[in-house]
Amino acid sequence: MLARKNHLLSFSMKHILILFILSSVITIPATNSENLPISPMLNTSPSCTIFTVAIGDTVFYGNNEDWRTHELGLWYVPSQNISTLGGSRSIYGGVFIGFPDKETGELYLNPCGGMNEHGLIFDINGLPSLGLYDNPNGSDFWTHNVCYFGTSLWDCKTVEEVIEWYKTHKWDMTIGGQLHYADASGDAVVISVDPSTNKWAFTRKTGNYLISTNFNLNNTGNAYDYPCGRYNIAEWYLSRIETEEDLTVQACADILYEVHMEGSCHTLYSNIFDPVNLNLYLNYGERYEKQKRINLPEVLRQRRSFRQFNISYMTGVDGNLLVRLVRIDEGFYTPPVPTSFHILSLLAVGVVLTTSGAYLYKRRLK
Repeated sequence: MLARKNHLLSFSMKHILILFILSSVITIPATNSENLPISPMLNTSPSCTIFTVAIGDTVFYGNNEDWRTHELGLWYVPSQNISTLGGSRSIYGGVFIGFPDKETGELYLNPCGGMNEHGLIFDINGLPSLGLYDNPNGSDFWTHNVCYFGTSLWDCKTVEEVIEWYKTHKWDMTIGGQLHYADASGDAVVISVDPSTNKWAFTRKTGNYLISTNFNLNNTGNAYDYPCGRYNIAEWYLSRIETEEDLTVQACADILYEVHMEGSCHTLYSNIFDPVNLNLYLNYGERYEKQKRINLPEVLRQRRSFRQFNISYMTGVDGNLLVRLVRIDEGFYTPPVPTSFHILSLLAVGVVLTTSGAYLYKRRLK
């Protein structure tokens, strides 16, 4: 009996020792770079990291989409004339990245980012909701789209035009986010609600880069995450890109990897827009070391691949919109892999269970 008890204790201690060794070598990812801010990788709330960076003639716009859904798609809209309640109008072509509509499952209903044929780009950071009441005598929207902000790309070419677009339309709604726009010149702006006035505020890019995460750039009290580690890390890396030669697609992908999130609300996909050459890059690989390049003009020239959709809610009439819908291959999703926090938690549970089991079994042998 004593031999069995000693064997059991020896067996338990061996497993506890193994677990202890594993827990000592599995650590939260870090870096040896001096003064680099460290952000936890585990995430349970909506979060996105967006930046515009421009040096010389090179401009890039990086985005990590942090969310829970796994159903994604690209929808391309060529320039065309469409019928609206206000009559026929022309729109610019572009590409949008979208989530499916909860009721219909159609991906083209919810664009959360995109770029048009003139290099104007937008995406959205989530924020706690605020009331928006601005320009009551402004223009009504010709579109009935669930995402008015995306259709700004159908009307505008530049950041300056976007700002004017926001200032001349009538706004009476609740919004939970801020809009990050950039154009081919390298100009950029983040448009958010000023909580003190419930009107739009415009934060312009003043240096080589502009970053937005999940705190209101106009008022940090309106935030999911402030101070924000992702913001600080992105700023640390972007501030060290000093020449046009150093500003590359891979450099932007590396930054997006450093601020990617894991957990229940993880980085679902990561993309980079090049508004000068009208390229979209989808990042993939273990460290975003690979990119799939999509050239917008090449896709828009393939007119035979587009088809008409009857989208009355968008235009206000029973008109058709020429669209090409492409579901994003799952290979470009960033999987919700276990974090160091998860692994350490499992190891701790294993230690507790092993120790408890050994104690209870020991008592039975007495």
